[in-house]
Formats: sequence, C-alpha cells, structure tokens
Amino acid sequence: MRTTSLIAPLSVFAAVSLFAALPARAQEEASPDHARVTLTASAGEHASAHKLEWHALALPGGAVRLLLRVPLEAFQSNATPGFDASLRESFDANRHPYLELEGLVRAGEGASTWSGVYRVAGQTRPLNVSLKLAHEGAQLSLHTSLPLDLDELGLERPKANGEKIEKELALELAAWVTLDPQALVSGGFISPARD
Repeated sequence: MRTTSLIAPLSVFAAVSLFAALPARAQEEASPDHARVTLTASAGEHASAHKLEWHALALPGGAVRLLLRVPLEAFQSNATPGFDASLRESFDANRHPYLELEGLVRAGEGASTWSGVYRVAGQTRPLNVSLKLAHEGAQLSLHTSLPLDLDELGLERPKANGEKIEKELALELAAWVTLDPQALVSGGFISPARD
C-alpha cells in the first residue's frame, strides 16, 4: 500500500517554484509516488528497496531541504541469495535501521545539486552529488548516485555467493514524489503494494 501524508499545511509556492525551471517529464513516466534505491557491488551483486520516507521543506531563496530515509530491512536481493541479509549485517541494521540522505537541493542551469550528509551504520559523511530533476505539475522525479567506500566507513564487507565483495558499493536512487503546492513542508512514506 502506498501512503503519502502531508506533514504541515502552510502555504509555499517556493517548493514547486524551485522545480519550475526544470524540464517536464514525458507523460508516460508520470505515476503515483514510488522509489527505487539500489546498492550494487562491482561484480554486479545488488539489493534494491522500494520503500522510503521523505520530507521536503521549502527555504527562502528557492532551495529545498530534503531528507530521504530508506529502511535497511526493505533491501532485497533476488539475483544473489543472501546478499541482502549480509548487507544488513554489515550496515548494523539492528542498531542503525536506516540509510539517510539529507541536505539542500538547489536547481541550477542544466545541473542541480544536493549538498549535505548521508548516514549509514552510525557513520555520517558529506553528501555532494549532482541530481537529475524533472517535474510534471507537483510531481518531482529525482535521480542520483553515490559511491559508498565500505573500508573508509569502517564496515565489514558483505558477502555474495560466500565471498566478500569489493570495498565499494554504488548507491543509486530514483524517486518520484508529489509536493503539495499548498504546503511549506511536504512529506510521506512510499511502500509498495503487498500481494
């Protein structure tokens, strides 16, 4: 079941106006709020999650403070059995159940940026990534990627097929969320429908 909830009913045009200069998405891509977060190892092992919590706050000057929280328990690996469980163990999911990305999103001429921090396994590191942003009405799509160096984070490397993976994982994020044009703060939870 997908749920999207409004966190505070205050007026902003700034949240949507930040994205007004962004290219509109093709009509066939428009759909309800959803997300895909993938962690991929160099040999192709991967685990994906389709759940996330998000909060967006419009700021003076047109920037938006964005927080995304992905529950580590949501990652699943169908192609490499056991990789998802090993990943959760490496990230100490019992003590630190979320992968979080938080910072300021600024739209620019041809490029958008997201600067702030990301948190994983009790570690906080700088976040400075380029974003591909697009909008259709109040729906925003966001695509970005980020390398995670497990050795630098002091994390045990997860296993795939009984062998430890290389030291780097690539995090890829694709999210489609709806900003309420009547809200200063928008937010919600994305969770895929259950059969």
